[in-house]
Amino acid sequence: MKIQKYRFSILLALCGVMLAFVSPVKAQKYDSNGKEGRFTLSLSGDGWFLWQDKQAEWKQDRLFLPEEITGLSRLPVNPPTGGWERLQPRHARAVQVPGTVEEYLTTSDYPRPEDGVGVSWWFRTLKLPADLKGKRFLIHFESVRLRAEVYLDRKLVAYDIIGESPFDADITEAVQPGKEQCLAVRVTNPGGNFHWQDFNEMYWGKYQIPPGRSFGGIIGRVRLDAVSPVYVSDIYMQNQPERTKVKAILTVNNTSAKTEKQDIYFSVYEKENPGKVILEKKLPRVALKQGTNVVTMELHCPEARIWDLDTPYLYVCGVDVKSGKKLSDRAVQTFGFRWFEPVGIGKDAMLRLNGRRVMLRTAISWGYWPATGLYATPEMAEKQVSVAKSMGLNMLNFHRSIGSPVVLEKADELGLLYYEEPGAFHSAGHDPF
Repeated sequence: MKIQKYRFSILLALCGVMLAFVSPVKAQKYDSNGKEGRFTLSLSGDGWFLWQDKQAEWKQDRLFLPEEITGLSRLPVNPPTGGWERLQPRHARAVQVPGTVEEYLTTSDYPRPEDGVGVSWWFRTLKLPADLKGKRFLIHFESVRLRAEVYLDRKLVAYDIIGESPFDADITEAVQPGKEQCLAVRVTNPGGNFHWQDFNEMYWGKYQIPPGRSFGGIIGRVRLDAVSPVYVSDIYMQNQPERTKVKAILTVNNTSAKTEKQDIYFSVYEKENPGKVILEKKLPRVALKQGTNVVTMELHCPEARIWDLDTPYLYVCGVDVKSGKKLSDRAVQTFGFRWFEPVGIGKDAMLRLNGRRVMLRTAISWGYWPATGLYATPEMAEKQVSVAKSMGLNMLNFHRSIGSPVVLEKADELGLLYYEEPGAFHSAGHDPF
C-alpha cells in the first residue's frame, strides 16, 4: 500500500503566512450519473464506537518510521485481545470522532495521565456506493495520538507513528464498494503529562520519543475520497510580496500506466460569495507523467481584497482537471491575499504585515480544551479567537503543541495570527524517533 506522510520539521510560522500548512484539499460532490470527479465521504461525527483494550501488549513493540515501511504486509497485525469479534457495538461505547479516550471513559473527578495509557479501538461500519468500482480510495486522518494502525476488514491498510499530524493512505486493495465493511483504528497512547512541560525524556520501550500530553484518540477529522486515476492530492497557495499575486502549486497524481495530457482550469472566487469570480485561467494539455506531478500557476488578481486583521477577506481557488470534456477531478483550497515579513535585520528590525509595520500582541494557548482534552470543536476555536481579539490581542501562540486545523480556520475567518512553537526540542538527543 502506498502511504503518503506529511512530515513536520521544526516550524516557526505565522498562520497569516502559511496558508496551506495544515489545510487538506477539499473536494466537491461526486457526479454519480457521469461517474466523473471524486466522491468524498466525511467519516467525522457519529457512527463510531470506542473500546479500551486494557490487556493489549504494546510496551515492547517494534516501532516503524515512515521511511522504514516498504510494504504493510511486512508489519505485524495486532488483533484485539480476545479476537476481532470484540469489535462489536455491544462491547463498546458509541462516540464521535474527533474524540479522546479521556473524554469518554474518565470516571474520576481527578483523572491522572496514566489512566488512559495503552490501546484503544475506534471502529465503525463503512459502506460505499457500488457504482464507485474502478475508483481509487484514499483515507485521510487529520490527527491521531499517538500511534495509529488502521484496519479494513481486519487487513492493515495504514500505519502512522509520528502522531498529531496528517497522514493519508491508499486503501484501494481492501475496499469493496457496495459491501458493508468494518473500519477499525487501533490507537496506542504511550503516556505523557497533563501540564505544559515537554523537556523530560520519554521512552516507548527502547525508543526515545518526543514528550507530549497524555491523551489518546482520533483527535482530528477523517474523510475518505474515491478518485479517478488522475487526481489532485494537494493545493498549496503560496503568497507573494506583491499582495494581489499568488502561486497555486498543485500536486497531481497519475496512477494510470501512461502519461496523460489533461487541461487544468483555475478559478478564484470569494469564499462568502462564490458567484463573485475574480479570475479564470487555463493550462492546456498538461503532460502528467505516471506518479507524482507538481504544476505551478501564477495567479494575478488585481481585484482581490487583502486579508488583514480587521478585514479577513478569504478566497477560494478552484481547480478542475479535465480530459476533453470529461472531469477527472475537482478540488478547492481556501486562502487569503497577504504577506508577512521581517525587515531591517541587524539594523532597524521590524515586522511588517501587508507592507505595514505590525506590533504583535500575543499570549500562549496550551492546547488544552474543556472535556475533549486535546482537540477543539469549531465552537471552542471560535470562542478562543473571539476572546483573544476582544482583549486587544492580534496573535496567539500554540504553546509547545501542534496547531489544530480547526483553530487555524477560525483564525483565518475572524482575523487573528498564530505562532507555532515546535516544543520537545530540549530532549531531542540523537534517536531518530
